[in-house]
Formats: sequence, C-alpha cells, structure tokens
Amino acid sequence: MRVIEQDSPRSKINQGIVVYHAGSNIAKRWDDFKDFSVADKEYFDQLLPENDFVLDNPTDMERLQPALKYDEKIDIGEQTKVLLDKSALLADDPTAIDALLYLHSAGITGNINDLLQQVEKIPVTKVNKRQAQRQALNDKVKNTAGQIIAKLKINPKVKGMDRSFRNNNFAYVISLINREINKTLNKSPGERHDLNASELDLIDSRFPHIIAKIEHELS
Repeated sequence: MRVIEQDSPRSKINQGIVVYHAGSNIAKRWDDFKDFSVADKEYFDQLLPENDFVLDNPTDMERLQPALKYDEKIDIGEQTKVLLDKSALLADDPTAIDALLYLHSAGITGNINDLLQQVEKIPVTKVNKRQAQRQALNDKVKNTAGQIIAKLKINPKVKGMDRSFRNNNFAYVISLINREINKTLNKSPGERHDLNASELDLIDSRFPHIIAKIEHELS
C-alpha cells in the first residue's frame, strides 16, 4: 500500500483493511490470492511506472508512457482429428448441385464414395459407354443452351431469335449448337446416333470453341 503520511507506519491515516471472502484462511486459496495480487500489481505497474521526478515549479510536467507486456502464449499440446466441411463449396459448382438434385429425385442416398465403389464394380461395355456419351452430349447441349440464354437475359419460351419464328429461343439455341457439332464432324442431323467414341471425344475437346462461336454469333 502507498502511504499518505511519510515515515509514520502507525499513523491512523496510513492504516488499511484488506477484505476477502470467507475461506481466505485456507492455504491454497490464500496462495491463489497472492498470485493474483502479484500479477495485478505487475500489470498496473506497467500502466503507472514509478519514476523519480522532482517538481521544481508548478509548470513542470512529465509524460508517462505505459509499456505493456503480453506474456500469454498459446501452447499446442496435441492435434486431434481435423474435419473439413465441403458443403459450402457446392454453391460455386452448379453441375454438382444438379447432380445431387438428380440423385435425390431418383431416390439414391448414401455416402458418395460408397456409391462410386458400387459403380466401379459394374462392367461397362463399349456400346453402353457410347450410349452414355451420346446422352451426356445431348444433356450438355441443353444445359449450355440454357446458360447462353441466361447470359443474354432472354426469355427461353418466347420466339424472336429464330427469324422464321418456328422455334422458341431455347430450341433455337440448341439447334445452333447442334449445327456446329454436325459441321465439326461433317455429319448430317440424322446421323447423331451413329457417332463413335473417337467422334464423341473430338466433340468434347472442341465443345468450348463451338460455344464461343455461338455466343459471338448471338452477341
């Protein structure tokens, strides 16, 4: 404690009382109290450092700059299992969302890795693979046509893009994409079902170029 009257420890104005809750006579509690008091004193000593300063005249002053010290450190004792939630990443992948919605509509549930292992066990013939590729191409054309119309902010159900007014905007964009696919393969519109694996792979590799050409044509 700081004294008010110097060199007079028994002066009444220098006497003080420490009030503490019941149980302070217990040794452990008293030690905790002393440890806290020491830490508390060190903290306030940083805020109000004691320096010798002689006041020669009333206008003298000295600026005190607290020097705070933060000794708290984080100690990592061990590392437990790390979990990563990937669900938030789905918002940036419309294809993944469409796939999940399709699985849900088909009543397919379960762990994705387990489902993939089941699929890998199913033998796939060359014919089935080509059929799946052709169906995937048709779906890809439709999805891409919808994306193009969305970018152009055009109603897909009305007519207007087709100068003959025979097809609505959605069907018209699909026809443009199919036209470029047929040109790339030098095929007629009725020969889509005869595409072989190499032709399907060629379309898959040239598809971005085809779509870029269609978008430029419609812009």
